[in-house]
Amino acid sequence: MKKLIILLYLCYFSGYAQNKNSIIPPESEMVSMNDATVIYGGKYGQRYFKDGSNEPYTGWLSARYDNGNLESISQFKNGYGNGIWINFDPDGRKESQGT
Repeated sequence: MKKLIILLYLCYFSGYAQNKNSIIPPESEMVSMNDATVIYGGKYGQRYFKDGSNEPYTGWLSARYDNGNLESISQFKNGYGNGIWINFDPDGRKESQGT
């Protein structure tokens, strides 16, 4: 029983630490969704391209609320969502995160 309590304690705090230490890239590494073109369809769904580029986008795409705060950030590789995504509320607090 004691081992189970210790295991649950460790699981709880390791999950808590991961959520508190979100990786939010610097502004210089993010491209706005407004500066990207999306092509729908294809084998894996929608694919993103940085405006003016024929190469599928690799990096972070961001969306913002009208007040300027981040709404979401997502990692992309070869034009497809691949990696971490984080959603924020209008006040800038993290609402959810996933991969």
